Amino acid sequence: MRLFVLGWLVGCMVLQREAVLPELPWLLAGVVLLLACALTRTSRVRAVMVIVASVGCGFGYGAWRSQMRLADDLPFPWEGAEIEMVGLVSGLPQPG
Repeated sequence: MRLFVLGWLVGCMVLQREAVLPELPWLLAGVVLLLACALTRTSRVRAVMVIVASVGCGFGYGAWRSQMRLADDLPFPWEGAEIEMVGLVSGLPQPG
């Protein structure tokens, strides 16, 4: 468990150093490698596979969450454009 958490953190830190978000499904690759780890009998090979898989999972999860967050961004053509909004005020805030 400690190896997985350490690898996850390393994967998230590596993602923070990237200039652009990756296109490859790193999270899926990490999960597949974790499933393959269950078939491995040697403890050293398993430890290395867990570290590599957790780095891939952390990197992929961070990239996926970043993509989801950037999807809420304002489209570039709308920046600086004047738009008209119509709304209804249902009530004013009341203290208390």
